[in-house]
Amino acid sequence: MSVVALDRLAAALHAEDEYDGEYLAPEPPAAEDAEALLKSISTALVPAVTADGEGGLRLRWKRNGREVRLRVHCDGLDSPGSYLYWEEGRNHAADREPDIEAVARWLEWVAGGRFPK
Repeated sequence: MSVVALDRLAAALHAEDEYDGEYLAPEPPAAEDAEALLKSISTALVPAVTADGEGGLRLRWKRNGREVRLRVHCDGLDSPGSYLYWEEGRNHAADREPDIEAVARWLEWVAGGRFPK
C-alpha cells in the first residue's frame, strides 16, 4: 500500500472547486473500490489519480514506456463502465472486466515483469 497513492486519491475526491453540474465528482462506489484496490496491491509504483468527470476515477501507472490505465466506473470496479487499458509502444488493448488480481498482474508488467496471460 502506498501512502502517496492514497493521498492522491484523497486529493481527487476533495477537489470541490473542479466539480460542477457538468464535471461530476467521484461517486462513493468508485472511491471505495479505488481505495480498496490501492490498499490491496503491493507495488512501489504510484499512480496518477484523477476524476473522470462522470462520477468515476482514473488511475494511471507508467514506467519505462509501459503504461496501465484503470478506469473505475461511478458504480464501482465490477460495473460495465470500468476497464483496464495497457500500452507499450504500438501495442495496446483493453480488459473490460478488470478485477484486483488482473490489476496486480499488469502492475508487475509495468514494473518490468513478464507480460500477463
